[in-house]
Amino acid sequence: MTESTFVEHALIEQLLDSLRELPDVHAELTQSEPAAQAAGRVDAKIDLHVAGRSIVLLVEAKKSVYPRDVRQALWQLKSLQQGPSYCLT
Repeated sequence: MTESTFVEHALIEQLLDSLRELPDVHAELTQSEPAAQAAGRVDAKIDLHVAGRSIVLLVEAKKSVYPRDVRQALWQLKSLQQGPSYCLT
């Protein structure tokens, strides 16, 4: 596992832990991809159940980024968005 992959995995785990600490929230990692992934894939997909609502988080984890990289990541996530219940992080 490369340092970058390790950092991305750790960021996703920290996000999951933080979400699980919130009241009335159940978070489950349903997909996790390695850093060397195919184009059009996200780093993680998290199923959230918050106060009776189901939400899917599409996660693209980065150790550090420039503003243009954030814009590109958002475009990638938006292209993967399949419905109104997806939340981009």
